[in-house]
Amino acid sequence: MSNVYLAVARGPADFHKLLVLKVLRADLAQDQAFRTMLLAEARIAARLNHPNVVQTYEVLNDGEQPVIVMEYLEGQSLSSVLTEARDGTFTPGMSLQVLVDALSGLQHAHELSDYDGTPFGLVHRDFTPQNIFLGYDGHVKIIDFGIARTELAHGDDTRAGAMKGKVRYMPPEQILGSPPVDRRADIFAAGMVLWELATGGSPWKGASEISIINHVINDELPSMGVLAPDVPADIERICSKAIRFDREDRYATAAEMAADLEQLLSKMKERVLPRDLGRVVCEHFREARASTKRGIEEQLAKCERGEDTLMRVAPPVLDPGRRSAQPGTEAAQAPPALQAADAPPEPAKSRLLLLAALFALLLAGVAALALLIRHHPQGTEDAPAPTAPLPPSTDRQVKVGIRAIPASAVIYFDGVAQRTNPATSMRTADGTRHMVRAQAPGYLARAVEIVVDHGGDLVIALDPAPSPPSSPSSAATGSTTGPGPARPDCNPPYEIDANGVKKLKLHCL
Repeated sequence: MSNVYLAVARGPADFHKLLVLKVLRADLAQDQAFRTMLLAEARIAARLNHPNVVQTYEVLNDGEQPVIVMEYLEGQSLSSVLTEARDGTFTPGMSLQVLVDALSGLQHAHELSDYDGTPFGLVHRDFTPQNIFLGYDGHVKIIDFGIARTELAHGDDTRAGAMKGKVRYMPPEQILGSPPVDRRADIFAAGMVLWELATGGSPWKGASEISIINHVINDELPSMGVLAPDVPADIERICSKAIRFDREDRYATAAEMAADLEQLLSKMKERVLPRDLGRVVCEHFREARASTKRGIEEQLAKCERGEDTLMRVAPPVLDPGRRSAQPGTEAAQAPPALQAADAPPEPAKSRLLLLAALFALLLAGVAALALLIRHHPQGTEDAPAPTAPLPPSTDRQVKVGIRAIPASAVIYFDGVAQRTNPATSMRTADGTRHMVRAQAPGYLARAVEIVVDHGGDLVIALDPAPSPPSSPSSAATGSTTGPGPARPDCNPPYEIDANGVKKLKLHCL
């Protein structure tokens, strides 16, 4: 539901710091449910402060697209390491130490409380190898609290019939939605992670999601002793306790499970230090790391030269003392300037260089676009930072792409309706301003002024038109529609057949 970008904050004395921006996708920004979800993640993540949890510096909401400012991690996911390091260099002791460190971060999240001491009751709900991150320095961090749940949340945050998380790591209560999940749901997921670390594979290999769901809710989890008889008995014991069907029989806390794993590590007499983990990750991802580093340096150099690679949006004309555009000149606003929490104050002439590089692709060694944004100190409006555009030319043609959301919107370029949405056309890069407008039934029209001095893409998201107030007569008489169709009986969401076996009601999924 988000685009993730790499950024660099700059300040005096040649200060610079790489950051990550998590921005709600433009096509979802108008959906209040998605906005609420992202901002809830941000509020939770900003409170977490632990060496084994990704750090969130700041949460911004410019009224259009919420932005989470996070630390930049250099490394790989545990999932990637397990895939690449199959030569024995990633030892059993290392895998257990990674899980111990991740459980330490999980314990911190579970114990998080409000300033008055009220527990949040935080549950990650997606504790998987994809969300356990190993840095090139060997440090382990939990990432992505996008679907985390707290007991303080108002109402149920999961829509009826929907499940959040990855089925292969879900306990029965998370699948069924009853009872409400608590920290022991994450303990179950940690047990499934331990299974993969110990056996090199999932107990559900080749199984469909519906098959996994049926097995889990019917307490038919496979036995590690049967599927992987070579696994040490202590690991089987710890894993078995973590993935018990009845959550009362599982470890009560992540710290308890970590303590058992640490005791097992001491028996194995394999001392694992962060530098040992870092060495293995670096060895297996040397080329990817070098490629990423080159990509970042290239994009930084482009920003220094003033070479934008995204469509540059002309600044709106402002009334004195106001922060809104004048009628008819509504412009797409770039994200506000950002600064890391530990960065020194920036002077009035400071800048923020944003490298719009998709982070997932960067990890694979692919750098993306660069964007230069002016910092607005003390709440003042200012023009964009000076750039070095290509000299105007009467014959240099560039490709301009424009997409409007929703897809039914009609795009107008300088008052001329475009035949398609998205619309692509060749324009003269002469540095002049052009007006782009989009409109659609049921939405508020929007106009954006752009400067075409190079090629690029522009996305315009329309706001839904406000619903007209209901008339008194209709309010008095009430709705004329009849009752909706009867909901299927999903309480409980399973049935017991003639042999006494519980089976999930498929229509309740």
